This record gives sequence, C-alpha cells and structure tokens, in this order.
Amino acid sequence: MSLAWHILHFLIRIAMGIAFSIGLTSPRQVTSGFFRIHLWVVMGIAVLAALVAWSLGSDSPTTIPRTISGFSVLLAVTSYLAASCWIYEAHRTGRLLTVLATVLATLLVVGTAGGPNHLGFHLSLADWPRILGSLSAGLLVGSTTTAMLLGHWYLNAPG
Repeated sequence: MSLAWHILHFLIRIAMGIAFSIGLTSPRQVTSGFFRIHLWVVMGIAVLAALVAWSLGSDSPTTIPRTISGFSVLLAVTSYLAASCWIYEAHRTGRLLTVLATVLATLLVVGTAGGPNHLGFHLSLADWPRILGSLSAGLLVGSTTTAMLLGHWYLNAPG
C-alpha cells in the first residue's frame, strides 16, 4: 500500500473518531462554539481526505478512489451543515447531523479497511478483525484528540 493510502485511512479514522466523540459530548456542559469549530475541523479533514482519494484516482484502474472521494465530500458537507446548525443554537438538528456525519465516516472506515484494491462493502467473516481494528483505532485517536481539544477549549473559554 502506498503512503497516500495510509494517510487517507488515517484521515478517515480520525474524522470518524472526532465526529463520534462530538456526538457524545453534552451540549449542556459545553458551549455551542465548541461543536461548531470542531465540526469545521471534521469538515477540513474530510476535504483533505477527498483530495487524497482524488489524487489516488489516477493510479487506480478501479472506481474505489472516486467513491471514497464522493463519500468524503458528502461527509464534509454534512459536517458543514451540522456546524451551521450549532451557530444558530439548533441543538437537536446539530446533533442529528453530527450523528449522520459519524455514520458517513464509519461507512468510510469500514469501506476502506480492506485496502486500496478492495472496497469493503462486500464483507466476509475474514474482514471483520481488520474492520474492528480500524474502528477501534479511529475511536481511540478521535476521542483522544477531542479530549485534547475540549481541554484547550476550557482553557481559553471565558467564565
């Protein structure tokens, strides 16, 4: 596997983990600005993942990079819409779109767990250890990153 594929898979994993962790964070204890800004972070990661997947498209005879790029753009748009909801304090819609972003990112992690020549939407029992490893790695990296971002948010937030 190429370095670009590893970068792509890391970006997809961390986007999934951050979106999942943001979805678990209570809006009663954290201001809406945290959700807005860090959903923009997920959006930026998704755009970068789409660009990396698009750059892999010239090397691959399959449509896998284009599919990944399309899902990444959809994840970026969903994250942007969720962040926009948090601007206007629309908690219910913002959380719903955050869950949708998490589902899209999870589909990307599951779909890319098989490697560059195998889009994993045709799963077998042998694929599950690799998929579960990718999901747990994404949740670990994403939740750790979100915890760090939340800690820095509290350091800089007034009051």
